[in-house]
Amino acid sequence: MLSEIINYKKKEIEKKCKEQPLESLMSSIKPYGTAGRFASALQSNQFSLIAEIKRKSPSKGVIRENFNHNELAKSYQRAGASAISILADSHFFGVGAHIIEEVVRSNTISVPILYKEFIVSEYQLYEACKSGASAVLIIVRTINDNELSAFITLAKQLGLDALVETFTQRDIERALKCGAKIIGINNRDLDTFQTNFKKTQSLIRMIPDGVVTVSESGINSSEDIKLMSDMGFNAALVGETILTYKNVEERIADLLLHV
Repeated sequence: MLSEIINYKKKEIEKKCKEQPLESLMSSIKPYGTAGRFASALQSNQFSLIAEIKRKSPSKGVIRENFNHNELAKSYQRAGASAISILADSHFFGVGAHIIEEVVRSNTISVPILYKEFIVSEYQLYEACKSGASAVLIIVRTINDNELSAFITLAKQLGLDALVETFTQRDIERALKCGAKIIGINNRDLDTFQTNFKKTQSLIRMIPDGVVTVSESGINSSEDIKLMSDMGFNAALVGETILTYKNVEERIADLLLHV
């Protein structure tokens, strides 16, 4: 599935570049902000929650029928989410960068927003900046070291934090080598969709103090949240287990019950 998404993204970027060339996109983005807001938010509490907005997923189909991104964002913020992740993809997840822009322009959300995308091009980083996001997700296994270093550097120049997602020991080694300051560990294999918290527990030990850590995927209960907190994570990114509940504010309160 991951390779299918990446191949689609490369074609999608080619199409976007024809519709609005990179130079045109770059010239429309001024002034740039200052990186650090997203990282600071994740360290502002004993344990922080990044609540995610998406309409559907490749593995589960439609997740939330009555979908209102602005109301979800406001509910997440009221419930105590430290940050909000919004999928910048419409084809696979039913949302898109325009949704991020709408949430930011509503002027009702003060917490930082993560532009969550399968980044294969610098074009997407400029798009994230234009959308008003505070951070971008960069998946280590989808790019090479030169691209990873360049994307982390460009993100900082654009005033964006980079949440660098890993899944293996090698991923973490590459992320640290390329200068990642926020590292996420995906508990779920994006090819098999299997979740393994024991593997996560061994991987987080590799990450040095001073690097912000985020646990991603497969978190379904307050017990799971407490386990991630006990492992030493600064935050968890949670989507489906919130979105499948009618009252998302109550669900977030339940998840944060033990931290």
